[in-house]
Amino acid sequence: MKKLPRVLLIRLRYLGDVILLEPVLRALRQAQPQTEIHVAIPSGAIALLQNNPHDIQVHGWNDNRPVQSLRVICSLRPDVVVDLTGSDRSALIALGCGAQLRVAYEAERKIPWWSVRRWAFNKRVPLRKPKPHIVVQHLHLLNSCELTHVDCEDPNVLQPKFELEEDFQNSGRNFRTQHFVNTKPIVLAHLTSRDMQKAIPGHISVKVIEKLHTYGAGVILSIGPSEMEKRHLSGIINSLSSQASSSVKTVSPRSFLELCGIISACDVYWGADTAPMHAAAALGLPVLAHFGPSNFKHWSPLGKYVHVDVHDCPCLRKPVTCQKDLPGKCLTGIDAEKTANVILDLAAQRNRG
Repeated sequence: MKKLPRVLLIRLRYLGDVILLEPVLRALRQAQPQTEIHVAIPSGAIALLQNNPHDIQVHGWNDNRPVQSLRVICSLRPDVVVDLTGSDRSALIALGCGAQLRVAYEAERKIPWWSVRRWAFNKRVPLRKPKPHIVVQHLHLLNSCELTHVDCEDPNVLQPKFELEEDFQNSGRNFRTQHFVNTKPIVLAHLTSRDMQKAIPGHISVKVIEKLHTYGAGVILSIGPSEMEKRHLSGIINSLSSQASSSVKTVSPRSFLELCGIISACDVYWGADTAPMHAAAALGLPVLAHFGPSNFKHWSPLGKYVHVDVHDCPCLRKPVTCQKDLPGKCLTGIDAEKTANVILDLAAQRNRG
């Protein structure tokens, strides 16, 4: 039996990056229906692609077991490896797989002489300037090595789609009906981030929630796992009036997929540049996302009802000017009243559409 061609994509990044990988996997499968497609992602993100509809085989990279992870992934022996990460780890995987074609973008900065990235690849593609959205970057790389032939500017090609198991959807609906009876709309507010410089300042968050309450909206505050995130959310909750507090529920999910189930039951997402933001857009929710310490041109959510509120950030130009455990100074420019109005308008647009 003739062996099918085998392609390996490497994306050793975070949960949001894995969600943004879906358009790439979809385009690759459509262009290569007979190809055996594999993807290497962090082991903690495997659940996001386990039920993918594109017949992609998913492999996890475990930072606690790098040698075992390297051995397993390299044993795939692909014909083509495409590095979508640009790190020494991903370059080592590409080299160790022994693929005939090993593709990566040209480095933006000079690579140190000792880095495996200097000699791991035999096809390097110039990165478009100015750098486009990360999904466009990925698709352009695949186009350049003729694995795909897609229009990188087509919104229907670029928008991620997230397949969520029905159990998680039901769990989210149950949470909504348990805590909100006739309240509409329901806003999923994820106001913190693993990188707290992206977090929405507490005093602004309080003003927005108070305003939403006056319009009859309910708010679900999702709490991140770190102590800094918990303290930030606790400060917001304690600063709310008793009336507004009655329309706010908090949730600390056991898993990211459980949070996605709750997101799917809401009417609109509001908050920081985080993985839940990308999950909300991929699930079809309207999204209002505030960008300061991250480049919206590369990382903005992709969806039908998306509003990006951008604030010029000196931290994007070295040196960093803000404390790591506090929201970025640039985000203090968020207009609370405008934010509340945009949230309500987005929810109304979706209901009309």
